[in-house]
Amino acid sequence: MPDLHPTVQGRCPACRGESLFLGSGGYVTCARLDCPDPEAATRLLEQRVDYSKIRVIRGWYPACDEGRHPQHPDCTCDEADRIAAAGRKFMDDAARAIDTLTSDVPAALRGPNWKERS
Repeated sequence: MPDLHPTVQGRCPACRGESLFLGSGGYVTCARLDCPDPEAATRLLEQRVDYSKIRVIRGWYPACDEGRHPQHPDCTCDEADRIAAAGRKFMDDAARAIDTLTSDVPAALRGPNWKERS
């Protein structure tokens, strides 16, 4: 027998809990009793996007001679690879630093929906 209210993958936009389910009528709803807005996910999903307000900015750059990159003006392929590797390392280090900073938050700064990391 199928589940009447199957769970939905993701987090509730209102309380950040992983407690979404498909309610009656097909509405995505949060199951947490302390959630300030259980219907927030449904409202987000039903929002219409006004594509007339989205601007696309196009640029022209010379293509890579070796075909290894879509574009890299004013540098060689090897330099473009080094720049990309440095950018990836910087982002990884930043993510690790943020993770370290947020892993030990004092109890006084934790909100009502704080979850310990597992």
